[in-house]
Amino acid sequence: MVFVLLACSDICGKKVNVTLPFENPPKSLEELYRVVEQVFRGEEKEMKQSTEGGNYDSRPSEPFTCRRIQRYDDDKRAWVEITNEKQLCACDQLYVFRKNATKADISQERELPEPRNTAHFYPCDTKSGAA
Repeated sequence: MVFVLLACSDICGKKVNVTLPFENPPKSLEELYRVVEQVFRGEEKEMKQSTEGGNYDSRPSEPFTCRRIQRYDDDKRAWVEITNEKQLCACDQLYVFRKNATKADISQERELPEPRNTAHFYPCDTKSGAA
């Protein structure tokens, strides 16, 4: 059974929303952070190499590093801080905030785009070097 999470973050001035199809729920917040950092570093690198990424001179040189993650709580209709992996439910929409984000990173869009697959998702335990 697949445990899918949706994760969105601001990269190169755009909101990027991707699916994370874990085989099982993440065992820890550290595992979740490692996976989202790996995914968004790959997405950022890809965007910087494409013409859609825009002006790269103002982009941060440090790798994408997760500062905190929130999940959308449908019952409360609000974003809630993730402090424990047990808060995660299948199909949760997450919002990932990066450390040291610059103005060039932050998207002006208010709505989250539809989630899409990413080529940069590798569960920590199935790809060497990912954990």
